[in-house]
Amino acid sequence: MSFQWVYQAGTVWIPFDQQTNYSIEHLWRRGSSANVYVPSLQGVVYVNGPALYVQQFSTRIPIARTGV
Repeated sequence: MSFQWVYQAGTVWIPFDQQTNYSIEHLWRRGSSANVYVPSLQGVVYVNGPALYVQQFSTRIPIARTGV
């Protein structure tokens, strides 16, 4: 089964692009966090894999791993 990482935008879940998807998966599997460039969010965001969120400036955005 393949996977897709998504982020919440209001009441909608938006899929990350392929490169960001890979980066988040890697962080999640390692139980770590890092800064990652996310084209759809137009910049670098802090990705916390274990806590399932990305942070852009002071805004935390929930993320989820889904099966495709």
